[in-house]
Amino acid sequence: MIVDVRFESADDSPRAWVDTVLAALDSDPVRDQGLISAHFHVSTDGRQVLNYAEWDSEQAHVDALAAAGDGVGSPTPEWRRVREFPGVTSGGSIARYRFAYNFVPGRA
Repeated sequence: MIVDVRFESADDSPRAWVDTVLAALDSDPVRDQGLISAHFHVSTDGRQVLNYAEWDSEQAHVDALAAAGDGVGSPTPEWRRVREFPGVTSGGSIARYRFAYNFVPGRA
C-alpha cells in the first residue's frame, strides 16, 4: 500500500507528521492488525510524504481502515493528532498494489 500525504508548505511538517504517526503506532493498544512494515519517504522539496506499508494481506488493510472508522489506528488521542495534523492538504491518496517481482542487483 502507498499513502501519499501532501502538505501546504515546504517546512518541517512532513518530518513532524511522520514522528506523530510513529508515536501513534507505538501507543496503539491494538497491535496485531496485519501491518508488517512501514517505510516513510519525505520529498526533497519538503511538501510530501510517501508511506510504503506492507500488510500480510489486502483484507488486513481493509479491516484496519474500517476498524476505527476514520483511517488506520485505534480511536486514541495520538491517532487523532495524525488525522488532524496542521498543514496536511486534501490532495493525498491511498493505493494498494500486489507483489509482482523482486529484483536484487548483482544476483542472477
